[in-house]
Amino acid sequence: MNIRSIIDENLPCWYELSFLETESAPSIIFRLHRDFVGYIKEKKIDFNNSFIAKSLKEEFELKDFLNDFDGDIGIGGVLKFLGVRGEFYEFGTKVPKIKNEEGKCLTCDGLGERELFNDTCPSCKGTGIGYIIDCDTVTAFSASYTIMSGFLSLWGKENTSSSKLPQLFSLKTILRRGDHGSTLNGEISIPLKTWIMSSAEKSTKMPEVVSAMRKTYSTMMGPGDYLSIYAYWEDDGHFYTQCPGNACGLCSEDFTEKGKGIKFSCHNVDLPEQQFTLIAGLAALHDRARKEIKI
Repeated sequence: MNIRSIIDENLPCWYELSFLETESAPSIIFRLHRDFVGYIKEKKIDFNNSFIAKSLKEEFELKDFLNDFDGDIGIGGVLKFLGVRGEFYEFGTKVPKIKNEEGKCLTCDGLGERELFNDTCPSCKGTGIGYIIDCDTVTAFSASYTIMSGFLSLWGKENTSSSKLPQLFSLKTILRRGDHGSTLNGEISIPLKTWIMSSAEKSTKMPEVVSAMRKTYSTMMGPGDYLSIYAYWEDDGHFYTQCPGNACGLCSEDFTEKGKGIKFSCHNVDLPEQQFTLIAGLAALHDRARKEIKI
């Protein structure tokens, strides 16, 4: 069996992630090459039968994974079928609103301040408004991608799609409760690393990535400055992104070999909404690179 890696060689694209802005809400778009989808249909693969799917469905009390790739897919159909465009099947998830207003703040009884401490209420930040947190959509997205990501990675290393586009990055995710419960890691391809190096020579900033992450996080959690969200790259191919949390973000590995791709991993990604935000940044990075990389 010939196991290949986008770190060592250029491989044709078998899936992509993209960031799409709309009037209602931004979306994360998931594209699967027709060859991969054809393999799933031919083999009649049911992702519900995997060990990870069974574990996640039990731990988080999730719905079944929908396997009809001519319709919505994922846990409860969280990835909506958008049609077939060229050589790719497209699916999308709109960024959901997680922090929702409901009644008055229970910490301060709607007063906006704590009488005992004579300070602004830390829960509602002085508004007196109560909130409920609804993470169902981002949890379903994370679970769906986690269930598929291992299979996606293995398929691309063992099979060859007919696409003329290069695979730009691969991404694996994890979902579990507790610290580091929404870990993600992956690989940056040779052409993407080369492009990052040339782009970083002109500017170390990654404005599209920062914008996508801020729009995603503010859509989920409400308006805010979110100055902790940032991203930059370096002319040796390294890149860094960070989102709200305790030093929560992605970074490429320290060692990088000339002419090769590079691995990346995360730090302190505890929650699905943090993972979702970082994925939006990767998707935006992909979009710009796909436009500018010449094949």
